[in-house]
Amino acid sequence: MVEQSTRREILERLITFAAGIEELAGLLDGVPWDADGAQVTLSRVEITSALTRYIEGEISERDFIEWANLLEMREDIGYEASLEEMIGTFVFEAANPELEGPVSVLWARSWLQRFDIESESL
Repeated sequence: MVEQSTRREILERLITFAAGIEELAGLLDGVPWDADGAQVTLSRVEITSALTRYIEGEISERDFIEWANLLEMREDIGYEASLEEMIGTFVFEAANPELEGPVSVLWARSWLQRFDIESESL
């Protein structure tokens, strides 16, 4: 079992995609799935950063999808309050390309635009 501060540090690394996907998955192995509320908050900032890195080729399609899968199954990651539904939809689509359609550069640009438009309206 990991300490709360260590749990938060690992989750922060996950939401910011601060390491390779294998390292992130390995770090999460020791962190329980359930929690009494969110320990960290996934916001449009982290998502748009990951989308940009994917578009620029820094993150592979496989790693991007796996990142979304790791996010999707965590009860200890909350979503930015004003964008909870949108972020939830994004994570689900990214984690489930076999259901929602492929992750592609066009798809990523579309999400960047959606988050940009939403930011302007807040």
